[in-house]
Amino acid sequence: MRALEIAFVFALGAAIGSFLNVCVWRLATDRSLFWPGSHCPKCLRPIRWFDNIPILSYLILRARCRTCGSSISIRYPLVEFFTALAFVGLYWLDIVVRGGRDPDYALLVVHCYITASLIAGSLIDLDYKILPDEITKIGIVAGLAASALMPRLHGVGEVRLVGIGWLDGLGFAVIGALVGAGMTYGMGRLGTWLFKRDAMGFGDVKLMAMFGAFFGWDGAVLIFFMGPFFGLVIGGALAIKRKSREIPYGPFLSMAAIIVMLFKEDILTLLGRFSGAG
Repeated sequence: MRALEIAFVFALGAAIGSFLNVCVWRLATDRSLFWPGSHCPKCLRPIRWFDNIPILSYLILRARCRTCGSSISIRYPLVEFFTALAFVGLYWLDIVVRGGRDPDYALLVVHCYITASLIAGSLIDLDYKILPDEITKIGIVAGLAASALMPRLHGVGEVRLVGIGWLDGLGFAVIGALVGAGMTYGMGRLGTWLFKRDAMGFGDVKLMAMFGAFFGWDGAVLIFFMGPFFGLVIGGALAIKRKSREIPYGPFLSMAAIIVMLFKEDILTLLGRFSGAG
């Protein structure tokens, strides 16, 4: 039974990864996600369904378009495989490790949605240095809705605002979104004043609002302070390789967000012990 579930999650992740490949190109270039259908960017011929199977079609076609023979970027199957692997990892952690006798599949769906959004958003930001509203604004709305439907995302029960579950969840999400956006906007304005140029795009502000909606104000604070670490280490290496000072910040915030999504309570507990020991 478990093996079948894992196989299903992997296949679903690969299919969603295929859709993310479409999102990366079409959202960044302001095209419709649904029309026209999948087609070769070189010869513009439609891709038939049996040539559009995630991962397998790339291998069967040997990385070439069946019609014109043009090469297919390896990034397509890599995104599909990585998304599938990420979904399986989330399933294992949320359902097998932490689920116990009462697995929370709704939480798994939320985590998969966040992860898929961040994969697409990070790739778009790396390629085009933008974060589309279809990812950030819809993500904010999704975070608010998920928090109202699943107040446990914010520990409601242990902590309360007004004592009404869904309203408490929504309230914590709104506070988180405001804190995440406010900190990032303030830091961007400070950076602009110090360096006399735009230091942070407004897309990052909306992305942090999305994180605050899903993870609360404390999760947003953790991401805010963890993001620069990834930016310094990985972003510095990219800046040297690309010989450019303009490195998108969204992917590094996303890396921090995945860690907070999975280990927020563990991190807060560890920080509490350190502060208690001090």
